[in-house]
Amino acid sequence: MADDSLVEQILTAAGERGEQALRDAQTGFDERFERGLSELERAADERREVEYRQADDRLRQRLSGARLEQSKQLVSLRRKLIDELYNDAWERLSSGDAYHSYLSVQLREHAERGDELIVSQRESEQFASEFNGLLEEYGVTLAEEQGRFRSGFVIARGDARLNCTLDQFFGQLQEETEIEVAQFLFGSD
Repeated sequence: MADDSLVEQILTAAGERGEQALRDAQTGFDERFERGLSELERAADERREVEYRQADDRLRQRLSGARLEQSKQLVSLRRKLIDELYNDAWERLSSGDAYHSYLSVQLREHAERGDELIVSQRESEQFASEFNGLLEEYGVTLAEEQGRFRSGFVIARGDARLNCTLDQFFGQLQEETEIEVAQFLFGSD
């Protein structure tokens, strides 16, 4: 029986060592599991943070793009309004009494008797009929040559050419006043 007691002691000791090994293994597993879980949570938190930053960056980029597009559209609209304003001014200045006065001032200030005027093909009939009185008053005639401009005339004096076109005058006027006109219309944006 002593053998049975010895076997029982060996089995008991082996059982205790087995249970201790199982507890140690479970403790090791639990520790590794906790570390792994913590690492996963930390990695997930970091990934979430990266994704939030990336989403925020994408949102900011889209917002910036939308603001840029809005700004472009606003500039385009302002440009269109300014162009329409100057086109309206052109139409008023290039017709009726205002245009007659412009031509008269240009002839008085720049023409000499005997000068020839180069006019556009579009206006040659108008100069020959409606503005004939002005031509006679200042002693100038129409040249055979026709110009490539919209309104006004060029004085041909020998080899010299003096540009008295409304195109030249109006372009210079627009260049000199456009900033002030924009500030008046749209404020100091």
